[in-house]
Amino acid sequence: MDLAKIEAKLNLDFSDPQYAKETPHNRMGGIHFFLEYLKELYSISRRFGVLIHMDGARIFNAAISLDIEASEISQYADSIQFCLSKGLGAPIGSLVVGKKKFINKIYYHRKMLAGGMRQSGIIAAPGIYALNNRIDRLKEDHENAFYFAKK
Repeated sequence: MDLAKIEAKLNLDFSDPQYAKETPHNRMGGIHFFLEYLKELYSISRRFGVLIHMDGARIFNAAISLDIEASEISQYADSIQFCLSKGLGAPIGSLVVGKKKFINKIYYHRKMLAGGMRQSGIIAAPGIYALNNRIDRLKEDHENAFYFAKK
């Protein structure tokens, strides 16, 4: 996405009620953004008071591919969602992370929309295991993918 176009769209008169102060972006279908791009986008968002939410479903794959920690990518977002089953091997689960005030708001809306779960410990356990033991294994997945891509 062209940063100048994003900035131009954000430079609107938000006193007009037809404009929302939140701007979703198009999914880029697996293309990872380079850190400089994310940093500049985050800088623009600060100037206009727009929060950045990152769909980080495969953030750990991106981190492995770039040979950096996932935190180096996520530092340019106010909130991020990531999946525990895509690549990490947990049977189910995604997490939304952000500042405490944001997470409290998410809890409220989840409860309001009947999004709670009972006996979630049995689901949380493999997720915790995946986070503690499976991220480094993604490097092997990448090596295998490159191997099969050459065949």
